[in-house]
Amino acid sequence: KNSSIAIFPINIKKNINIIMGNQIATSYVRKRDCYNQLKGFMQHEYPGKICALYGLRRTGKTVMMYQYISELSDKDKEKTVYILCLRECDMLELRQAMEDLYDKGVRNFFLDEITEVTDFQKYGNTFSDYFAAKGAKIVIAGTDSLGIMLAQSDILYDRIQMIHTSYIPFAEFSKLIENDSVDEYIDLVIDYIEHLRPDLVLERFVSQSPKELLIAPDWGVKNYEFTEKVKKRMRERNAWQGKYYKP
Repeated sequence: KNSSIAIFPINIKKNINIIMGNQIATSYVRKRDCYNQLKGFMQHEYPGKICALYGLRRTGKTVMMYQYISELSDKDKEKTVYILCLRECDMLELRQAMEDLYDKGVRNFFLDEITEVTDFQKYGNTFSDYFAAKGAKIVIAGTDSLGIMLAQSDILYDRIQMIHTSYIPFAEFSKLIENDSVDEYIDLVIDYIEHLRPDLVLERFVSQSPKELLIAPDWGVKNYEFTEKVKKRMRERNAWQGKYYKP
């Protein structure tokens, strides 16, 4: 369950960190189910389109980037770069850095915390209409899901493939942590609730299937019983919806 990521910044500009692909490594081997969507985007042709990883913090966006880069051949790593956007970064600085890298042969760009770019909503189509149109692969990520979705509906309309990382089905949860305990799943649900916007309404946590159709998990817990368990555990943890929410 533990992971380590080795990164070696080779170029720290004023508001972005640039790390070449051959300087990234991760020992985290378990993969999210949605990793295959990222892999599919990178390995197939989508002319003029970019890919976006979006979701809550700690749901695997950056790790998925590292995992894909780490699995590349040495030759492809030389054509790959990871760029971390810092606060106050703007599209001019980012584009200039990307153009310089493109001229040096880089074709795979992984851009993390893209919503920190101050004018992303205005000039974000630079990624699709300029770099992707020239054959570059662009993957962006950010915890500001609203910012990415607004771009999807406006300047990046029909130019972006979205991969949502926040939703974790139980089967995937069990695979990742190698445990099928209802109590551990309840703690995961509460972790999620604590990061949700306080005014959102939660419709349900689980669903039920006929016994003869159920594959897993067989907890013998009805919907309302699961909800009561969540409420009880939240009281024990002094947890509430939006406890760690950051607008």
